[in-house]
Amino acid sequence: MVSKPCTKCGRSLPLADFAVSRMGANGPILRPYCKECGRAANAAWRKANKAKLAAYDAARATPERRAACIAWQHENREKLKVTTKRWRDKNPSRAVIHVSKRRAAKLRATPPWYDASACDWAYVASKMVERMDGVRYSVDHIVPLVSDTVCGLHVSWNLAVVPHSENAAKGNRWWPDGW
Repeated sequence: MVSKPCTKCGRSLPLADFAVSRMGANGPILRPYCKECGRAANAAWRKANKAKLAAYDAARATPERRAACIAWQHENREKLKVTTKRWRDKNPSRAVIHVSKRRAAKLRATPPWYDASACDWAYVASKMVERMDGVRYSVDHIVPLVSDTVCGLHVSWNLAVVPHSENAAKGNRWWPDGW
């Protein structure tokens, strides 16, 4: 295994633990410090520069900039489709998380105190179990998000990893103990 020393923590780590800084003539050029040290440095900088970040974000959040972004998206639809598909193919677990969050938000089932990290485990687990079993799994909302009787929330305690066939058969008609 090829390794490289981190300039910040001094550990010798595999090349996969270093982010790509830029592309050089002979391939990718890796950052001199590991991803873990980079995340820690970024977090420390953000904590020390909250006012600077707020001003930067406010300057970028203008109606003109938003209009320019929308115009660029309309002009580059095909490029966006290709880029998005490549990302989804490379990150299937995160793509499922994104689609499910969007769906839940669209249904107004995501409360303001929603904890993303507590819910994301279910989507990652479904893909892991799917790879191990070879059977398609999905994340079920135990209390359905939309139902004639009651509407559940998109929160961690309302999620279960189940075989897709079971989830599809259940639909919006059932949840444990019925209430």
